[in-house]
Amino acid sequence: MKRTTLAVLLIAITAGSAAAQVQLGLRTGQYSIFDSDVRDVYGNGWIFVPFVRITSTRTPLAIEFSYEGGYNQSAPIGLYDEMSTLKLYGLEVSAYAWYRFGIVVPYLKMGIGYYFYKQEIDSEFVDKKVHGSDQRMLFAAGLDIDLPKGFYLTGEVKFVPWIVAPYGLDVDLGGLRYMAGIGYGFDFSFKKKVKDIE
Repeated sequence: MKRTTLAVLLIAITAGSAAAQVQLGLRTGQYSIFDSDVRDVYGNGWIFVPFVRITSTRTPLAIEFSYEGGYNQSAPIGLYDEMSTLKLYGLEVSAYAWYRFGIVVPYLKMGIGYYFYKQEIDSEFVDKKVHGSDQRMLFAAGLDIDLPKGFYLTGEVKFVPWIVAPYGLDVDLGGLRYMAGIGYGFDFSFKKKVKDIE
């Protein structure tokens, strides 16, 4: 159902439109984890999110493909303070609804993320490695501000609900991402490309 909804939105964005704007960008910021136990051990971490966004020129819709990475925290854990690492990352596909007020473009975003976690504990007694992945919804609100020559500034707050149970106990790896970044957009004409090929 989630994949079908995104497919319908992608068709709505591109259908009947001879041109679209392609935007490339990078956001970076803080990953604030909800689970207090995880946060006390590993803390909040910095993340980076490179993305490609395709925006319709006829409708206030867009679709974005992105990668979220960078959270890789190390800390002692357990009774013997054994060193451990926690790594979180994901792949995302999102649909946008946006509205332009001059050079300011606020937007709402909803999508699907494929998120991965990996924890390793360096122990003298046993080598522990736990990893897994989940498909989760994501929700975000943001703001773009146009700059000269196709560049723009972007800021976003993203929420991802994500509960895992690697040891049979629920661990809330979900949280808020507070991010800012910069991007560059350019127009792309499909009909022009087809004509050039002919």
